[in-house]
Amino acid sequence: MRHKVWKAFWFWQHEKEEAWLNEMSARGMRLVHAGFMNYTFEDAPRGEYLYRTQLLGTFFNSAEDAAYIRFLEETGIEHICTFGRWGYFRRKASEGPFEIYSDNASKIKHYKRIIQFIIMVGSGNTFMIPSSIQRVMDNRLTDMYIIILAIQVLITALLVIGVTILFKKIRKLKKDSNIIE
Repeated sequence: MRHKVWKAFWFWQHEKEEAWLNEMSARGMRLVHAGFMNYTFEDAPRGEYLYRTQLLGTFFNSAEDAAYIRFLEETGIEHICTFGRWGYFRRKASEGPFEIYSDNASKIKHYKRIIQFIIMVGSGNTFMIPSSIQRVMDNRLTDMYIIILAIQVLITALLVIGVTILFKKIRKLKKDSNIIE
């Protein structure tokens, strides 16, 4: 039986999303698709799979991403789906735990890729704020413009918080492994 679950995670919360996917697996739910704030599961034996997510290199299925996914599949990791640039992967729990990032340097590289993605996605929103402010200043104080401006400012603030969280994670990983760039 299929179950659709609506749940939201920010770009910088992929570890939280992984933990949730693994909790769903422990409840007997196998992920079959992930989309915008929605996940489709099928009934499965409890704890059958372990899940990982990763921000891939491009929006469109590049040859580099396809080769990387093939490499993971050759190591026994199944690619479930890709939504935007996020890849969803799993492996049978009976084969033991698995990590996509084998060391702190690869985790740092992934966090930096997420930061770049947030900046790319957020910059469009941020660049629209001045025009919204101008509309409000021109006394076009309709509720719609005020709401749009408030949403734009809120999203920008949340993205800045996300980037800050990721920079703190990078700093901690560098400190833990004494990586100097």
